[in-house]
Amino acid sequence: MDLFLGQWKLKKEVHFDNFLKFSGVPWIMRRISGHNKINLSIEKLNESYIKTVTSPFFNSEEIIKLDNQYREYDKSFKKFRIEENIVYTDIKYKPDIFWQEEVFIKDGFLITKYIWIKDNERKLAIHFFERR
Repeated sequence: MDLFLGQWKLKKEVHFDNFLKFSGVPWIMRRISGHNKINLSIEKLNESYIKTVTSPFFNSEEIIKLDNQYREYDKSFKKFRIEENIVYTDIKYKPDIFWQEEVFIKDGFLITKYIWIKDNERKLAIHFFERR
């Protein structure tokens, strides 16, 4: 996880509007989010990590423990684990909305994949972050 430490800014997104639609974000908010500059900060705190997301559209701060145990974060429940330098997150948001995230470093980018099932089909959205 120490590979991810630092300050990151969004460089590119792929199919992220589809993910926002799946997760219930209203149309006007999805339009606004498409023009946002998302910044991400990851810091170490003892045996945990602090992930801070800032943008005009969405802000959050999470304490990440890589122990594969569900914890409540704002309006969702999340569990984190790491395997071979990939952080896997399972997210339960509302009773009927569930997705997974995979975070890893490739070609100098911090990449976040959002994976969900809709109509019995696997869907994917991706964020590419570069160091600030």
